[in-house]
Amino acid sequence: MKKIQGYTNSIVILHWLIAIGVFILMGMGWYMVGLEKGTPAVTHYYNLHKSIGLITLALVALLISFRLRNQPPGLPDCLPAWEIRAAKAGHYIIYIFLIVVPLSGYIESNFAKWGIHFFGYHLPSWGPENKNLYTIFNWIHVYSSNIFAGLVTLHFLAALKHMIKRNKIVYRMLPSSSRPEA
Repeated sequence: MKKIQGYTNSIVILHWLIAIGVFILMGMGWYMVGLEKGTPAVTHYYNLHKSIGLITLALVALLISFRLRNQPPGLPDCLPAWEIRAAKAGHYIIYIFLIVVPLSGYIESNFAKWGIHFFGYHLPSWGPENKNLYTIFNWIHVYSSNIFAGLVTLHFLAALKHMIKRNKIVYRMLPSSSRPEA
């Protein structure tokens, strides 16, 4: 019997690495904004957040390049048309936020007085400190992060729904060797 058709192993690995990065970044983001400003702990967490964010953004770029070259597996016939449209739209929206959130954080940091330290290595800024640009991109970063957290929650709940219904959609995001037979 044939195994369930799923995403390529490269896309599966990138999906899960990005998911881990996103969860770490969201947790760290919510934690560090509650720390006292100007302390060594704040500096440490902000620099670590920026470093993990840049790695995650690079993984997202790689994922998108793979996705552009590989068609996603088809969705099962058991899904209603509205759910297929919602799934496709949801994935596109998630990809947009996977770019907007880290990119706005990167741009914001380029115009902050602190700059970007990538695991201790100072990256050159795009220009001098600019409070107006910093404020605009900080606003985008913060609010898009909160919206993205909601989207990630919906994505998780949709996967959970499919697990409960046992319609095998979630198996598409497992490595090919772990997929059951159709």
